[in-house]
Amino acid sequence: MELARSPPDPKQRFWWFLGVEARDDVGWRRPVLPWRGKVMNGAARDGEEGDLGAPAQPSTSIHDRPDATSSTFAEEREETSTGSAQFYACQLDRVRLRAIAARQRRDGAQQELQQTTADLAQIDARITSNRAGSATREARLATLLQLSPHEIDLLWTVVSATMDPTIVPHLVDLAGGEARRGVSLAVHAVIAQLRPGQARAMALALTGLHPLVRYGLLETSEDGLPSARPLKVPSRVAAYLAGSDEIDAEVVRLGGMVEIDREPHYDASQLQAVKRIAQALATKSRILIVVEGPREVGKRTAAATAALATGQQVVQIDATRLSGGNSDLERALRALRRECLLDGALPLIAHVDDLSGPEAAMTERGCEYSRGLWTRPLFLRS
Repeated sequence: MELARSPPDPKQRFWWFLGVEARDDVGWRRPVLPWRGKVMNGAARDGEEGDLGAPAQPSTSIHDRPDATSSTFAEEREETSTGSAQFYACQLDRVRLRAIAARQRRDGAQQELQQTTADLAQIDARITSNRAGSATREARLATLLQLSPHEIDLLWTVVSATMDPTIVPHLVDLAGGEARRGVSLAVHAVIAQLRPGQARAMALALTGLHPLVRYGLLETSEDGLPSARPLKVPSRVAAYLAGSDEIDAEVVRLGGMVEIDREPHYDASQLQAVKRIAQALATKSRILIVVEGPREVGKRTAAATAALATGQQVVQIDATRLSGGNSDLERALRALRRECLLDGALPLIAHVDDLSGPEAAMTERGCEYSRGLWTRPLFLRS
């Protein structure tokens, strides 16, 4: 359809066509997004322009990202980060006090146990207050992955055992030298005082298909008994829960966030292609988008532009930076999957033909990759 009242300012026309508004005080990196997915009412088919239609209703999706250049958002982000850091400290204090209490129960130190129990009650009250007062990052993960309170509790125990040096002596005293490799489900059951049925159910559930393991929030080995295998978290997960938005170092090494530093320049056909990608993204379906063309012509920017028009960002790994071998690829995909989950971004694999071999196999290989990634659209760039 023909756009009504197209703005005369050429700097505005690009984002107007995609359904967003750019302002001089914001710049081209992150334009203002007054609507979420305004450019579509369903994906366009070949030969169709797509209906700009009415503005969409405000979205509650966790993938919506406010304008990061806004001073208001910057202040909110700083406040949120501070709150997350305080909440993180409370959770680690609670796990440490629980480990101390477990030792005191074992040793029959009733007087010391009473004081520790009182300290735990104060920490629990602060945690409950923080949960009621604001949306926490643990709550976001619990909603995304449909985690129970017991599973969130396990995650915090493993975060503490991995990142808090002050708890290690207590864990070693409870579990011996094996605790230096990570905390096991058996030790967690002791310090969290799980009932036998709860501990057994968790042991049955904690397989490679469990969302905490599948999306790389928990790491474990295949050695030993399932209930005694050491568990640990990547430092990126702990940093995220503590309020940090720094991208995983492995993802940064292989690519990182695709940013738009200046106004893109497209001809009519290229602009139409970007719009069609944006229309497909707005469906929120699990789709595979293959962006083909010569190298170094802006395919990553096109993907990021289309994503930005729907209020999202793109994080990429570049296949040419992999050292080779399945282990490096699997590690990279695991890091990308985790980063997209934590940041709410869309994944992109650049130079995928370097991995896939013949062009005819690219889509099939891409579908194989997408099964291991977050259930969001996946970009493959040739």
